[in-house]
Amino acid sequence: ALQIGVTKGSFYAHFDTRDDLIAAVLGRWEAIDTDQAIRDVEQIADPSERLTRLLELNFERPRWGRVFAALCASVDDPRVKPFMDRVYRRRLAYFEQALVELGVDAVEAQDRAVLIYTAYVGFWRIIAADPEWELQGEERRHRYAEHVKAALIPRPGTS
Repeated sequence: ALQIGVTKGSFYAHFDTRDDLIAAVLGRWEAIDTDQAIRDVEQIADPSERLTRLLELNFERPRWGRVFAALCASVDDPRVKPFMDRVYRRRLAYFEQALVELGVDAVEAQDRAVLIYTAYVGFWRIIAADPEWELQGEERRHRYAEHVKAALIPRPGTS
């Protein structure tokens, strides 16, 4: 309310309940952090480059990573769980599809997709738990993302 220059009352007037506000915020997060991110990388023809760019987005945007970590910590909340489940399934399916396009066997693509996603979840959960953790710096986040990419995204012709 402060950021947009309105009172809390006028802000909340747009929502019938607090749960409606939470659902709107979660929907907006999903639309930006998953849907828009995927649309942005879909413009890249090469699946290896698409995966690389998506991983860079995931690991190197601390503001979105911290939001994601907070949502992971709140996944037991029935208002949060449906959004997180949908995001989880969408991201895994996207990773799997790109890996299959790279020539990775379907079973291995599933496994690699899970490894990519769990590396992402674990990374941001550690930072959320310990904000002083050494990987918080931009250079270290970039190096970590580079290691994940090198380990989990096969180079064309090497799958």
